[in-house]
Amino acid sequence: GVIFQGDNPPLYYAYESLAYWGGSGTSFFDRLHLMRIWSALLLLVTTTGAWLLAGEVFGRNRLLQLAAAALAGLQPMATFISSGVNPDAGLIAMWTIALWLGARIVRRGLTTRDGIALGLVAGFAVWVKATAWGFLPAALFAIAVGWVRMRERPGPHPRAPLPAALASLFGAAGGWVVTAVALGRSVVNEAPDYAGVHHPSLTSLTTLREFTSYVWQFYLPKLPFQTPFYGMGGGAERVYDSWLKTGWGTFGWLEVHFPDWTYSLIAIASALVILGGVTALARANLHRRVDPVLVAFLLLAGIGLMLVLHWADYTFITVQRHPVEQGRYLLPLISIGGLALAGTVALLRRRWQASAVGVVLALLVTLQIASIGLTLGRYFG
Repeated sequence: GVIFQGDNPPLYYAYESLAYWGGSGTSFFDRLHLMRIWSALLLLVTTTGAWLLAGEVFGRNRLLQLAAAALAGLQPMATFISSGVNPDAGLIAMWTIALWLGARIVRRGLTTRDGIALGLVAGFAVWVKATAWGFLPAALFAIAVGWVRMRERPGPHPRAPLPAALASLFGAAGGWVVTAVALGRSVVNEAPDYAGVHHPSLTSLTTLREFTSYVWQFYLPKLPFQTPFYGMGGGAERVYDSWLKTGWGTFGWLEVHFPDWTYSLIAIASALVILGGVTALARANLHRRVDPVLVAFLLLAGIGLMLVLHWADYTFITVQRHPVEQGRYLLPLISIGGLALAGTVALLRRRWQASAVGVVLALLVTLQIASIGLTLGRYFG
């Protein structure tokens, strides 16, 4: 199974072309290095977005913001993807900024400036990669909630924010639909047609039943009456291999990886962070210090991404008998992982929090250096 880079929308490549033409007169490899450095700058956008999102959720708590931003900026696969010529670098950055803007609108109410900003970022994200369509329901949810909350406040209510936000969102996203149709391109990425194999359709009840079975088998063992899907082990094994290993540190063409015990430690640490984040959320909810609508927005964004990714994987398995799911495709949610980490730190006594963040930074830097060493050893050792 093959996914061609040329099948992706053009915005990220337009961004990279600036570095390419900036290196005019140099060698091909010099231009490639310039493009990689130019792409790596997007990781700063991702890190900034994670910092700002944590600020919306936790207030101006610089220590918790540092914890959230550190995960976004030092997670090995995030840096690996962002330092290559890969549209996922642009998608991760835009999705992180969109999450911050959406959280800001949900908490503070809709304004013309924030509504236009969210609409443009979420809308133009589909010009970077088709996966971004998964964020549109969350963006519409944030705009609707922000509009209602703005109207509930006393005083005059401007009418411009809602139409401005919707025009920005549908104008930017719709522009890609019109452009793709005019060029004879697919609006979303699709597996190449195979002779005698038809693409699954969302309008087919059979397809929906098969897709539901596929999702079940991705996370849980296959039931006796279910048809097994190609390349799927089922349950924890599939989640461990697809999400965790390739989400944290499987480099190159997925052939460069750490020893298995490393991923076991990472799995334990990830589980502790998720558990800590859920516990922090439950404790905040117990004391009525959490906005359930904000939590719903973040969940909707996560569910939207997961559904788009699973649909893509299901279609490739159906058409090509080849799964394409990788953990790095979850990296647009890295800032939500940062919130879980910050929430875990917040559970500690105040005098221990700074030390805990220091340990986290040390571990992430160590893992980062180990990742670089692993890659250098594979290709230059």
